[in-house]
Amino acid sequence: MPRALGISKKGAVCSVWHVLLLLFYFLNFWKSSFQFMQKKLIEDQLSSDAKSKLNEIYTHRMLDSTNSEAVRILESGKTGIQLIVANLQTKGRGRRGRSWISPEGGGLYMSLLHPVSGDIGELQALSLVSALSVHQSLTQKKVSALKVKWPNDLLVGKKKLAGILLELRAFEGSTYIVFGVGVNYSFDEIQKANIDRPVTDLRDLLDDLPMREELVANICSDLLKNIERYSAKGFEPFQSSWNHYDHYFGSDIVIENGRFRYIGKSLGVDQKGVLVLETAEGEQLISSGEIIPTLRELNENY
Repeated sequence: MPRALGISKKGAVCSVWHVLLLLFYFLNFWKSSFQFMQKKLIEDQLSSDAKSKLNEIYTHRMLDSTNSEAVRILESGKTGIQLIVANLQTKGRGRRGRSWISPEGGGLYMSLLHPVSGDIGELQALSLVSALSVHQSLTQKKVSALKVKWPNDLLVGKKKLAGILLELRAFEGSTYIVFGVGVNYSFDEIQKANIDRPVTDLRDLLDDLPMREELVANICSDLLKNIERYSAKGFEPFQSSWNHYDHYFGSDIVIENGRFRYIGKSLGVDQKGVLVLETAEGEQLISSGEIIPTLRELNENY
């Protein structure tokens, strides 16, 4: 048939190859376009209060880190409240210098740049407020059995679903906080296996998976509302909620804080967001550090 049309067999093979190649590029372009979060869709889902507060929304297909981009935006002279989201991070960061695995379309990667005033010594409490804000947004989407882990993780069972990273920056005499939020949205099994701790994602937890733009808008709206509440009243209005949802409340835990390690029973947090630990030496107030797995937990995970 190809020869009857004046086309050689070699030419026919090349033509089919070109069609397949074009189809491959088209499908990848369509996939990338589908995964790329749309600014307008985020704006449409924001609360009216959040819309009035936000100066700008920046959406990116790829960034090294949304927190790093927030700092660059600040240093370029764009102050006020800015929201940055990305479809992929090449150098996503977690607490204590850890990397945050950020495959394309696999998670929500967002940062909120926000000016702050007053005492910045209570940054730890704002970290807890951020985690509660994400908790509020996700429970509204029917994520069940969601707990918080001091100071800023969200767990289902003992699997991590989300994390928070706060960074402080000064610019032209003003102080800003970058609220970095990462939520596992849809990882494949290989991606989960590459993470050094048990994780889960929203696809595993929800029958009806919301659009990422909707989740970003909801988290941003709740976070802005709670930052304002915290600025007016401090952490005390959040204390009971944190202790209610605290995965380790009343449990024996190990806290690692630099060169020191504390072992005791968690009594929850006080009105300033400081962790109260009942130890053999009496109650200890822990303002920084993290809960590390006990030997029993490690055995349960493996």
